[in-house]
Order: sequence, then structure tokens, then C-alpha cells
Amino acid sequence: MKKSERMNGIVFALQEQERMTARHLSEMFEVSMRTIYRDIDALSQLKVPIITYEGSCGGYGIDPEYFLPSIRLHANEVTMLLMVLKAGYAMKFPGMAGDYSLLRAKLLNGIVDADRADVRKILERIEFDLDRIRPPHYTEDVLKCILESFRLSKNMRMTYYTPARDTVSSREVSPQKLFFDIGGWYLSAYCHLRQEKRVFRLDRIKTCALLDTENDFENVIISSSSDKFELKSYQISICQSLYRVLKDNLLFERVEIQEERVEIQENTDMGSGSVVTLDLKTPYRDELTQLIMSRPEDVTVLGPAEYVTFIRSKVQCLSEKYK
Repeated sequence: MKKSERMNGIVFALQEQERMTARHLSEMFEVSMRTIYRDIDALSQLKVPIITYEGSCGGYGIDPEYFLPSIRLHANEVTMLLMVLKAGYAMKFPGMAGDYSLLRAKLLNGIVDADRADVRKILERIEFDLDRIRPPHYTEDVLKCILESFRLSKNMRMTYYTPARDTVSSREVSPQKLFFDIGGWYLSAYCHLRQEKRVFRLDRIKTCALLDTENDFENVIISSSSDKFELKSYQISICQSLYRVLKDNLLFERVEIQEERVEIQENTDMGSGSVVTLDLKTPYRDELTQLIMSRPEDVTVLGPAEYVTFIRSKVQCLSEKYK
């Protein structure tokens, strides 16, 4: 990164974060703190209103009235933005396909013709496979309604389809969190009908409207046994060689290692070799179950007791079906 680009980046970072230390800036731009000090000094000489804060909570800030005009993006910056935009398109933002096409055109139009051809060539080679479910469609304006409910801290009224019962119900909900997972969009909200936290698939919301009632559950932590995405604890033993392969998997993203020891086990159900004992906190129960059922020689469930019972029932069902 050129010095001029880094200095512009420092101004943008200070405008966004309001206050940052030299260490934070050096980590952000991957340069030494001494380089940051020189950049800050150069910005001050250019009459950029940098504010220096002393003391334990010190750092650098910038006058909130200062405005730095937009600058032309370089081809590599446009490429990076278009890659992120393409990932967003693969996530199928409800009702935003037209916005994607327009923003893509704006970004490509901001670079010269020669660079534009190169960027298009690169993008043709990049794909994002994010699907394990494929929602057929989303109700028009469902995302807009949810975002407005966040902005105004208001409740929503929606009609929701439940495929297991083949029914449609009307619900008032207090939205808490919008997230994307395994190919689809989900809304976590307090359901006033069920009087508990629920997770709703956006493609199953048939109609929605913003209400005037205040969202009193916006920042309330609510536990629910029916929340399939809630973090829950599991204890397993796993063959160390398999764990080395899987430890960067999403399932193990928030693993707490309860105990890890180099212990050679011989002639056991898990064969011979080193075993790692893990305490997992994960919302991905189905993925954990798939791992346990597909690699019984390498993975053993230790707890909790109800999950051990659940796995045992699955094994018994398979044994009876295929005996």
C-alpha cells in the first residue's frame, strides 16, 4: 500500500471509529507504530485536524466536521468490492437483485476500460457455494420491513407458514437478529403468540407489516429450547488425527478444549492413538450428529446425558431397521 493510500485510510478509520491508538492503526495497516507516527505528523502538516488524546484512554481522533471527498478506487479495490458483492448475491438478499446489478455496474464504471476487462475476467473465475437449502422466493419487502423494525425499534406483524403442520398463523414478533445460515435467511425474534424466542425462515414469511408497538425485547437475552441456532454444550472424545483435520470446520469454531493429552489408547472402541477431549459450544447439533454417526470409530459422545440418549436411540433405530 502506498503512503498516500495509507494516510487516506487513517483518516477514514478515524472518522469511522472516532478514536484509535497508534497500535490499533499499525495492526490495521500492517505497518510499524513508528510509521503511523510519521503518517499522523504528515497529516497534521497537511492541515488535517487530527486530535491527540493523552492518558490511559488516549489515542488519535479527528474533528467530526472534517470531510474528505471520495477518491477514485483502484482496480484491485474494485475487484475486492465486487468479490464481496458477488458473495452477497450468492446469499440472495431478499428483494435486492436489482440493487446488486446497479451497484455492480457503478463499481465497474468507476475504472478504466482496460482494468474493467481484467476485473470481469477475474470475477468469472470466482464462485461462492453457500447453499444447503434453496428458498424458492422471498416475499416482497420482507427485508425492508425487518430493517425498518431494527431502525425504529418496533414490533412486526407477520403471517408465517409452518410446513410440518401445513398451516399459516398470524404472529406479532419483536425482532432481535437477522442472520444468514446454510443457504437461507433467518430472523430471531420474541414471538408473542408462543411467548418465547423463535427463529423464522424468511422465505416462510408470507406477509409482514411494521407495527406501532415498541420492541421491548430488542436487547433482552432469551433462552429457548426450540431455538435450533442457540449455542449448546456437548462433550466428546475425538481421535487427535481427525481433530487436526476438522478443527477449522465451522462446527469447532467455538470449541473450548476441556482437556488435551497425548495418550496412546490401544484396543479400544476408538482403536489406537491419541484422543482429545473437547467441550463444544455450538448451535450445529445436526452437523455434530452427522459427524458422530459417520465416524463412530473416531468420535465418542460423553455428554450431556440427554444427547447420549438421543444418539443411542438413533443407533438402535438403525440397528433394528437394517438388522
